[in-house]
Amino acid sequence: MRHLTSLSIVWALASFLACPGSAFGDAPERSVYSRVTSDAANVVATPPAELRDFWGGIKGEWLAEDGWRNVGSYCYQYAKDHPDVIRDIMKDHLGESEAKEMIYSMVISGLDQEKSMPLLKFYASHGTDQQKSMANDYIADIEETNRHAAFPDGDEYPDNRLPVTNSPEELREFWKGIDKQWIDTWAKTELLNGYCLKYAQAHPEGSRLRFVFEDLVAHPSEVRDVVYSRLVLVMNPDQTKPILTAYSLHGTAREKLIANDFLMLVDSKGTSIKK
Repeated sequence: MRHLTSLSIVWALASFLACPGSAFGDAPERSVYSRVTSDAANVVATPPAELRDFWGGIKGEWLAEDGWRNVGSYCYQYAKDHPDVIRDIMKDHLGESEAKEMIYSMVISGLDQEKSMPLLKFYASHGTDQQKSMANDYIADIEETNRHAAFPDGDEYPDNRLPVTNSPEELREFWKGIDKQWIDTWAKTELLNGYCLKYAQAHPEGSRLRFVFEDLVAHPSEVRDVVYSRLVLVMNPDQTKPILTAYSLHGTAREKLIANDFLMLVDSKGTSIKK
């Protein structure tokens, strides 16, 4: 089982696609994003028996480029209404379904951890081989999210949490140019996107990607996930995809996770532009 993306990446993609942007070319015909979307549509059409009501609640239009925000919200609410859903998920045979991996991860992230973690750890120790693999991956997802130091309560994001001084020296100029108001509520998305676009144009050929990976590996955080996702989205994919693919194939476990998340974003942007 292979982790595809975190909820923060899904929200970043959804909010980016909701704003006007700049195109740099088309993605491959069979992108990661289009593959997951197609896979999800197939599962919705032929859902597993134990979770027929869950998959039946996912609307086809949510699987379009700008609809995954709805999928995330639906998964979160379903988890709240069905606290024992892990038992049904563990009965499902994932096979090679990337959509199931990602969407079930969204559901599990919405559960009460005090109740879900003991059950996941039980499956990790006593389940079938597939259940052990699934449970270990979901546990890793939850632990990864917890390490990301999610946004504090309310909309305010304190100044001292902006990664200016502890980011790589090559990216400090980038962080210093971000207005705190863009991060307090994420309401001024178009301003952040425009800033990232100008920065990407001033630093072509993906020259800052290495430092982005360095920062994300050394300092996992929600604000880095979202801001760097926006930056990668506006870079030239012809220049960034070879770099991201190299990390996906040859990087550390953490670098591969980051690279796969970014590749999905780059592919999704190309698919949206092509349409």
